[in-house]
Amino acid sequence: MISVSIIGGGFCGCMIAIQLARQAKEAGQGILIRVFDKGANPGRGIAYKTYSDKHLLNVSAGNMSAFPDEMNHFVEWLKDHSGLPASEVSNVKFYPRNLYGDYLNSLLENELLRNDENVKIELIRDEVIDLKINNGKLTLTCKKGTNQACDFLVLASGNQLPSEIRTTDGIVDPALTRYSGNPWEESCVSGLDPDKNIMIAGTGLTMIDAVIGIHEKGFKGIIYAVSPKGFLMLPHRKKQEFPEFENEIRPPYELSDLFRTFRKHVKKAQSEGISAIGLVDSLRKHTQEIWRKLSVQEKRRFMRHLRHLWGVARHRLPQDQHEFIEQLIQDGKLKVIAGRIRNVTNSDKEIIITLRQRFTQAEMLLPVQRLINCTGPETNPVKFKSAFFINLLEKKVILCDEMNMGLQTVSGGMLVTKESLKGRIFATGSLLKGSLWESTAVPELRTQAKDTAKSILTKVLSQHKSADFSAGR
Repeated sequence: MISVSIIGGGFCGCMIAIQLARQAKEAGQGILIRVFDKGANPGRGIAYKTYSDKHLLNVSAGNMSAFPDEMNHFVEWLKDHSGLPASEVSNVKFYPRNLYGDYLNSLLENELLRNDENVKIELIRDEVIDLKINNGKLTLTCKKGTNQACDFLVLASGNQLPSEIRTTDGIVDPALTRYSGNPWEESCVSGLDPDKNIMIAGTGLTMIDAVIGIHEKGFKGIIYAVSPKGFLMLPHRKKQEFPEFENEIRPPYELSDLFRTFRKHVKKAQSEGISAIGLVDSLRKHTQEIWRKLSVQEKRRFMRHLRHLWGVARHRLPQDQHEFIEQLIQDGKLKVIAGRIRNVTNSDKEIIITLRQRFTQAEMLLPVQRLINCTGPETNPVKFKSAFFINLLEKKVILCDEMNMGLQTVSGGMLVTKESLKGRIFATGSLLKGSLWESTAVPELRTQAKDTAKSILTKVLSQHKSADFSAGR
């Protein structure tokens, strides 16, 4: 029997455990799978354990199956287990993220019921803080003092907290009483004066969640949302195919050529009265291949000039959420500003924020009762607020990728590591952003989970065959 330890009990950790168990049974391989998660609800992670049922999935139900080979799985689960009337279950609807968390939790619990003496999943509600290596053996040290040995390690830690907000004077002090550094906790939208203004740093999907949460609490004042570009999210639209565009996306990939081709088809779509947003969807199946083949210099050009535009076009909102945000803007209750925070002054009653606007360079002084950090998850492992990752980096068990956006991989999710650990440490999800760029949505992650499980079991079975051959069996 081999043992696999998985750090993180969100979507990736949950689904890798399930895939390992199912594939091991098919292969007749004994396996013990330990999932480490300090939270109380494994399977949910940050994304699917939210404080509001108005926080919706950003992908329609028809593409949210946890299994790449059973595309209707989530929709069928909704029909049988969600308690929704049959008339309210649809492939094209966007359901609450908490409901999707129930789905993942039920998948994991069902798999636990199938445990037997040969294939077993264990949930360990503890935080791993260190990895010790002795003669090639891996031993995890947990916060509560226990040690657990394993043959393979999978890092599935999910999204990290946002990095500190940088100003002209340095960084905003995380200890400020009127500053919220964790936008996924309900505390960031609780305890507010309903009439005093608020500022949110960031204008992406996390900002949308915060605005929804704030208004659920009865807020009536003004919300200022600031980001360097001031871009806002767009709504989902009916999927449009662009076969001519796809046919022109061929290697070798060069960023300027790709951009020219993209702009040509944007103009063509606009001339025909068609939304050009679907062009980004057409690229999705090619995105990881394109990213892998771009040079480091080209990747940096993309991050500097096109990253924000890509994010707006790629990560979109359900239509009703978009209408809600647009109405707030029209009513003057949400003001989106393109600019940067230059200074934050704290007092007993409020925070005074100095902004420099992007286009005019004019400065604004805005007194607010709270500053919420919605700038997005930190992806540079060096900046993670995690004792475990700090220890792994110091020991050079893991290495940052060339973009400092995740971890360095050999292939797939297999990590570059010490020779004695080669082929035994894997990563998935947002930790692969630097290697794959698109590595955060369920359509990518469910395939990663299946492939990671297959890679581990293939390695184990090949070792068994080699041992049998050497022994003359």
